[in-house]
Amino acid sequence: MAAQEINLPLYIQSWLLDTDYSCAVVEQVYGGSVNLTFRGDLKHPLKDGTRSIILKESRGFMAAVQTIACPLHRCLAEELILRSVSKEQVVSFHENVRVRTPRHYGTLLRDDSHLQIMEELPSTRTLKDLLHYPETWLSAQQATAVGHALGKWLFKFHHSGCDRYDPVLAKALGENSWLRDDMFPMMHTVVEQQAQDFPHLFKGVEAKIIRARTDAAFMMVEEDGMALRHGDMNISNIVVSADSSDVLLGIIDWEACDYGPRQHDLGVLLAGLISVERLCHTEVAVRVLDGVLHSYPVRSEDSAFCIVAAVGAWLFLWPWWCSPPPSSPSKTRDVEGLVKFAWNLMTKGLERDRCWINNTILAPLFEGVEGSEK
Repeated sequence: MAAQEINLPLYIQSWLLDTDYSCAVVEQVYGGSVNLTFRGDLKHPLKDGTRSIILKESRGFMAAVQTIACPLHRCLAEELILRSVSKEQVVSFHENVRVRTPRHYGTLLRDDSHLQIMEELPSTRTLKDLLHYPETWLSAQQATAVGHALGKWLFKFHHSGCDRYDPVLAKALGENSWLRDDMFPMMHTVVEQQAQDFPHLFKGVEAKIIRARTDAAFMMVEEDGMALRHGDMNISNIVVSADSSDVLLGIIDWEACDYGPRQHDLGVLLAGLISVERLCHTEVAVRVLDGVLHSYPVRSEDSAFCIVAAVGAWLFLWPWWCSPPPSSPSKTRDVEGLVKFAWNLMTKGLERDRCWINNTILAPLFEGVEGSEK
């Protein structure tokens, strides 16, 4: 039975009837490309007083394009990593900003569907949304603190060893390569399209060289090899709750977690922030980015160059982080400048051209590495 042929909120309510998570009301809050996300108002509060939950309904295909397969194994990986991160208390604090993950309550299986039951974090918007309208919530000082807290949290997670003593989690992560496997053909298409849109930026560069550099940027591996990573650490997967005194950041959507070159977690995050700053001219994004760069310790030049190349590769996906700008000469110049910057970052990272990188916004990556000039 296809998802569009049934009333999913009512279907989910019936699914939960005989559980501790029976809901009086279920409403859809997000219709993503891969899953559908709902909010449920519980009939009876949980023991800790919780009155509402998040419900993530997943099938063996993409929600947006049902002809594209998407393995349900991803749901197990997400559940296991969230439980492990919670058990290991992977949280971070900086000034009045706290970063953590939602609690995972359980998963229900029915027919060809998985329903994950999770904590609803006190949030109304994603970091992506808030960066587009920063005047509503974030001062420059708060933005820098948000960046510091994110960088600290990401480094702590990368080195937490959550999988070290959990063979079930390690096996699930090793098998959860679906997004990584799909990314290569997608990136080839995206980069080649940008080259067609701005051919003068790639003058004299053959298509096979463009493809080879894209592959190289994605396959660069730091000296400690493949490592635990979130897998989709973009600004849409960070939710924010802010009041007059405190800010809570929640890291969500873990179904792409796997073993891979972890510079891509940082690369995706930084690419989103750079895209918003360059295309929306949002100074707050620069503050967040600066905080991240100064709080995520980079241990070697090799790691720094890997990160630079990864940021360049992910910047080609700028429409993911910013709504396509209205057509105008100034907006076209902004996009052209971003594509040029992306290509240069990818190239200079691969060429290990530190002098060039030191004149960019990513220069702080090299400040803490051994042998760096202060």
